[in-house]
Amino acid sequence: MRRRILMAIVALAAAGALAGGVAYAVGRSDDDSPAESRSELAFTKAHQDEATVSQDEAEAAALEAQPGTVLESELEAGGDGLIWEVEIDDGTGIHEVTVDAQTGEILGGETEGAEGTEEDGE
Repeated sequence: MRRRILMAIVALAAAGALAGGVAYAVGRSDDDSPAESRSELAFTKAHQDEATVSQDEAEAAALEAQPGTVLESELEAGGDGLIWEVEIDDGTGIHEVTVDAQTGEILGGETEGAEGTEEDGE
């Protein structure tokens, strides 16, 4: 009896670890290495206070431009200052919407279709 309980606990722990790994993989872009993802997260945390537009506000603006589900958002250095890059899944592809971190203006975006092709949309 004790062995069955132990085996059940081990199986549940393994299932939880697997689910956590899947959730982590969904939360980051397939082309980002774990080190790159940590670097992007560190940059976002370090510069968030410099952005007039919060992460939540940038995601809301991006969702107005491209409805769907936000997969991730990160703060990056753009040519004219900070920008938010918001990845959205609308069920037909992954869309990356760029939002000005000072004004909230949509600056453009890209779409990756089901076949992995990218299209610019400005």
